[in-house]
Amino acid sequence: MTKKKKYKFKPVHLLIFAVAFLIITLIITRKGGSISGINLISTEKKQETAVEEKKRIEISGVKVVDFIDKTNEDNSSSYYTIDKTPDYHIFYISTDELFFISITSYPFDEHRVVAEQKLIEALAISKDDACKLNVDITTPTYSNPDKAGEVFKLSFCN
Repeated sequence: MTKKKKYKFKPVHLLIFAVAFLIITLIITRKGGSISGINLISTEKKQETAVEEKKRIEISGVKVVDFIDKTNEDNSSSYYTIDKTPDYHIFYISTDELFFISITSYPFDEHRVVAEQKLIEALAISKDDACKLNVDITTPTYSNPDKAGEVFKLSFCN
């Protein structure tokens, strides 16, 4: 009787298989392809689609994400908080179509940039569109006495 020779995988064979599988996967994903109905397109495109699907409202001629629905269900408030941290408070005053940013920590310039970026992200708009909105930025005396009493506009607008 003849014995069948058993074939054993050597570690080098497994390594070659793993590297080949990785290369094939990378090639397919870079081309935005799919395998057996599994979508391999990057998550960035999925996130962009999610933003596009959100309900939008128009303020000062700019289409922004509808933050009013999620901040106040009965829509009876005269202002809506968009974001609030220990460093700043961003809210919208509907009667004046005014976005108001209050910088409540020192240093003013550092927190101003962060708050401006948060406003853009929350509204899902570009900087150019943000410049079309009515935005006032202030700070109280206790946090930035040298800037208190002044009303600033978005730093990136002309």
